Amino acid sequence: MKLFIYLLLLNFIGFSQTPDTLWTKTLGGSADECPGYGFDYRAKIAVNANGESYVVCATVSNDFMVGINKGSADCWIIKLNEFGDTIWSKVFGGTNADLPQDIIALEDGGCIVAGFSYSDDLDFAGNHGTDGESDGFIMRIDNEGNLIWNELYGGSSFMGVEGADFIYDIILLENGNIMALGQTNSQNGDLVSEANFDYFYVGWMLEVEILEGDIIDTKKIAWTGHDEWNTDEIIEGIEISDGSGYYFLGLSTHTFTGADYFWLIKTNANWEVLWQKEIGCTSQNSPYSITETDSLTVVFLGIVYSSDGDVNQPYIGGYGDVWIAEADSTGTIIRQKIIGGTQSETIYKIINNNDGHFLLSGFTRSTDFFASGDTTTVADFWIISMDGNLDTLWTFKKGGTESDILTDIAINNGNIFVAGRTESDDLFINQNFGAKDLWVAKFENPYLQREESLISNSINVFPNPSSGFVTIENTNIVLGKWSIEIYTITGELIRQTTTDYKTVRVNDLEKGIYLIRVNNSLEKIARKLIVY
Repeated sequence: MKLFIYLLLLNFIGFSQTPDTLWTKTLGGSADECPGYGFDYRAKIAVNANGESYVVCATVSNDFMVGINKGSADCWIIKLNEFGDTIWSKVFGGTNADLPQDIIALEDGGCIVAGFSYSDDLDFAGNHGTDGESDGFIMRIDNEGNLIWNELYGGSSFMGVEGADFIYDIILLENGNIMALGQTNSQNGDLVSEANFDYFYVGWMLEVEILEGDIIDTKKIAWTGHDEWNTDEIIEGIEISDGSGYYFLGLSTHTFTGADYFWLIKTNANWEVLWQKEIGCTSQNSPYSITETDSLTVVFLGIVYSSDGDVNQPYIGGYGDVWIAEADSTGTIIRQKIIGGTQSETIYKIINNNDGHFLLSGFTRSTDFFASGDTTTVADFWIISMDGNLDTLWTFKKGGTESDILTDIAINNGNIFVAGRTESDDLFINQNFGAKDLWVAKFENPYLQREESLISNSINVFPNPSSGFVTIENTNIVLGKWSIEIYTITGELIRQTTTDYKTVRVNDLEKGIYLIRVNNSLEKIARKLIVY
């Protein structure tokens, strides 16, 4: 079975240079930033045209870089210049938990932040519910970090069921308004009961204008089979580039049966549902992120725990693998891949790199397959670059000896920006203020386009997989000395030799996936190599 998986993975993995680190920053206080371990406790990052980055997360600290706590978890926003130096740092909060979920950079130097709050005082006065009920919030911050407006959206308890409203994602629309996506349980307030739609715990779409946050429109959406045993939520969405509508990715949970699914939805520009589908394996599914391709299809990803149902790729192992799939305009899956290792991993975010490639960020506890590299099996930062066919170009895996998790990624002027949390203070992490800290980094985006010579069909490497020696056969390579190089999947050169022979020894290499490249004065040709 292991050999079967190796053979299938042979076609999955590409090769390219890995990114160079420009700077890293550890930010925080002596208590927790990004407190907790769930989906709600993410750090998010956005970058403006000047290369300034805006980072937001929840914090319970009141010292060092944070400086103040207004009660429970607060919303902490930091603006950094292009070199990673702090321009300003602001804490907004009430006496209960206020959990930011997303951030957008604005052209005026400010930003938009959204999430949900259990407070009804201080910066979050005006909650529609009673104590302990959540409202979604959206706030606008100016270039100097001053609060322009902060609005809470939601309802209160109804028929004995609490008014619970959550915003997970925001989009700056082409019309200049803001779209917020999430889940609602409310039937009043900003979410009056809709005709034939008296459902609880359903998807929520909200549009507000940017000047003062006034509501333009709000709508609920649910899976067609939704009932009292179901919960639905929208996690992320995109406005289709041609203006024809929207794609949304959510989670549809069937509590009675214990099943949950990727919930993929397409609407027109008026939010009318064109189609919706439950997709995934027959075990547990955890959707996380969606992006648009250059051809207006969508790529979405999350975690699956088996290889069946809509998942036709081999399950690698451990507690969950990353499933990434591309769907056309009808919601039909046209290609898919599973990536991961034999432990566990999560990808929180995928973005289009605007050159036909994709960038993914998350964490891995594996040290093999797509997560080979150094550090530990606790949890390491993990970045992946994929081409338009969902083949892996390079992977980046770094961290310390404690838990290190990336939860967001952005690009600007050819550079990669990431944000997450760290509990380490060694190896790749050079500082810790205490407990969990916010971590931000900037990398050079390596040249991704592979040369045509690297995908030539004229070279043959056999046997492959191999546990001893491999023979290289290529009619295009002229007589004379060859330069033979072997690289790890992360792009590290581990062997280089010049020889007249076609046989190369690999029995001293660790089991795994490599790239073998043959060079002479006329061409250079590469092939993937599996050692078992």
